Amino acid sequence: PIVLILFSNGCLLPSLSSSLHPLFSFHKPFSLLPPLPHLSLFHTSSHTHSVIIQTYLNMSDLKVATHPLDLSEIRARIAGFLSNKDCLSCMQVSRQWLMDFARPMWHSVDFDKDESFAKVPPEVVSKYGHLIRNVVKVAKEEHILFLQNPHISCVRQLQFFATMNKLSLVLFHDLVHYYRQSLTVLDISGELVHTTTIDEQLKSGVYLSLDAFAPGCVLTTLSLVEVCMTHSAFSSVLRFCPRLQSLRLWDVIFLAYNPMLERFRHTGLKILDARRHQVWSNDEEGLLPGAKSLLVHFPALVSWRMHDSSVESLEVLRKLKTELSKKCPHLKAVQFTTTEQDRVASYLDDGFYGLKRVTFGYAALSQTVLLGLLEHQATLTSIILTPLATSIEPSTPDNVTNSQKLIRLLMKSCHRLKTLSVKGHQMDISLLEDERVACMDLQVLRVRFYGLETTVLVDECLEALSAKKWASAGVVEEPYKGGPSIGERVCYQLMKFNKLNAVWLGTREYYLPTQ
Repeated sequence: PIVLILFSNGCLLPSLSSSLHPLFSFHKPFSLLPPLPHLSLFHTSSHTHSVIIQTYLNMSDLKVATHPLDLSEIRARIAGFLSNKDCLSCMQVSRQWLMDFARPMWHSVDFDKDESFAKVPPEVVSKYGHLIRNVVKVAKEEHILFLQNPHISCVRQLQFFATMNKLSLVLFHDLVHYYRQSLTVLDISGELVHTTTIDEQLKSGVYLSLDAFAPGCVLTTLSLVEVCMTHSAFSSVLRFCPRLQSLRLWDVIFLAYNPMLERFRHTGLKILDARRHQVWSNDEEGLLPGAKSLLVHFPALVSWRMHDSSVESLEVLRKLKTELSKKCPHLKAVQFTTTEQDRVASYLDDGFYGLKRVTFGYAALSQTVLLGLLEHQATLTSIILTPLATSIEPSTPDNVTNSQKLIRLLMKSCHRLKTLSVKGHQMDISLLEDERVACMDLQVLRVRFYGLETTVLVDECLEALSAKKWASAGVVEEPYKGGPSIGERVCYQLMKFNKLNAVWLGTREYYLPTQ
């Protein structure tokens, strides 16, 4: 054992200071040292100073990790890449390994992939149930009964497939109510029966009860798909979920619409995912008479993800624009999931005003869509055109007609632009060499360049760009256009954007030093 003796001022006794390891030397006043456990304080007969003795009974307990797997953090990282079967094997190695590999195994429960979860003995669930955070594909009574174990108390994400089984629906309402203080993401999906009349649909629809959303909910994301509920209940759900930020509505039927009732205005909901006719319709549209608009519930709405694919009339779009200006004045971002050019162009032209962020599929880019974007050129700060392919390589061909001309006009017109993401586009470097662009405050650029068609060439260009940014702080002397290679020319032209801090040229996102 080691005995450490200190004066009250933090200095070692002269008789022992030379014999103890330097690790135990202190150079701070004793009052600044952190408190130590299991200390004895006493006064010696020959000294007037207080002496503290800290005893380590067994130095063998202070083992130093000599292998990466001796560290719990490393084991936990590895566990995230293993299957449940492999995690189960690792759990049996030792007590130290047990919880590190049990956590990822129990973190997410997917009843569709592993039906056996519903048959796990209650005593096992009682031991590991507190690790469960995400539960998906809950569709049967036995799934809900499994989740009713009191040791499963910290579920944060829950996905439920509702059916006409009334018992399952009631049990699910009880489950949501039980998780109300931990659940942050809730996804409820029903199934509308294809009928010809609204009366037949109402008889066979899946109805949600307000009892599931009691006050105290901490939900931040809610998704409702093909279910039925009264309009008053929907308003109350928003009231009971003050932290709600994102809402998805897909083929939801709202019943008993009463314009005389007070409609709750949620000041925290920022993101909406819905078709246009789901949240707003003119006099001739809508499943229910008089149920014309839900936009009044979203006064703080910032971003709308739209799924409509049909072309709207000019009259409908202008009415929508007026309604949005009154009910959702902060709406400045829109995402179109369709690649129909006329659809995107019509909404940009006449459906919105003063947009700052626009996202749509790169395949929808055309002259008419470009004109729609230029309607917002004074406010646009972000343009994101998503590629059709899930993975883009440096050599992937650009199949959009006249893309060089269209992208050039965007960069010359939108002077406030800070983010330009067009991963499907292959840019000709001469665009930046011969044309003066307006978006000199660009911060994020995601494009590909002709000539940089291999991973090696792209990485060399990005590394050279980062080095030049560090060395010259973005200062570029005219009229030099860089070296003879494409990589050097691209590097030189990108140096002109002093605020550029993130670049993607076909391989990976690269973060640059800024001034």
